[in-house]
Amino acid sequence: MMRWLAWKLKWAFARRELNRLHHLQSDLMLCRRWLAEFDDVALMLDVLAKHHGLPAGGFDDVPNISIQELRHKMRQLRTKEITRHD
Repeated sequence: MMRWLAWKLKWAFARRELNRLHHLQSDLMLCRRWLAEFDDVALMLDVLAKHHGLPAGGFDDVPNISIQELRHKMRQLRTKEITRHD
């Protein structure tokens, strides 16, 4: 009962923010579904989702890293991808 009441109060007072959050989560999940074959893009989307407190595709091992660390990891993934295809 209390959970239902809390949910109703959230939607009564923060409808616009909750709608935006829902759309952000939906957009991130759609992008992840279509772009996860690219390891660096999947990592970036997961880190972005975690940064915004959204579920990151069900992966609990998503690192909580800075943008600089993310950039470094993405470069490493791309380098690994290039050497794998050579």
